[in-house]
Amino acid sequence: MWLRWIVAARDGTEQARAAAAQARAVSARLVAVGGDVLTQLSGTVVATFEPSDMADALDAMLDLCDEVDRGESPVRMTLGLAIGVLGSDGGVVVGAALDRAQALASRGRDGEIVLDSDARERAAHSFL
Repeated sequence: MWLRWIVAARDGTEQARAAAAQARAVSARLVAVGGDVLTQLSGTVVATFEPSDMADALDAMLDLCDEVDRGESPVRMTLGLAIGVLGSDGGVVVGAALDRAQALASRGRDGEIVLDSDARERAAHSFL
């Protein structure tokens, strides 16, 4: 899962600080539902979940979007979710699934959760 906060340039440092604080809070929530946070940098959170925990990951993502819609979050966001095998290169987690999740989050619109085809198929069993 790749979560990208959308920080408006005109809001400057205050909005960037809000995004960083929100990223820390979101990281803790993702860990609480079984995620492993790989990185948290400014307005970005990257986490992995076991495929069996995907429903929990999606629930958490939907909750985050709901909070933004209700005005309870200080920042807007897009989220990307991809399924795939991850590996390690010199202690750094790598894999095409991370690249896809980042691309999906970067291309998503404000408030969207964008899933790759494998994640979409798996989500259909739990959510559709």
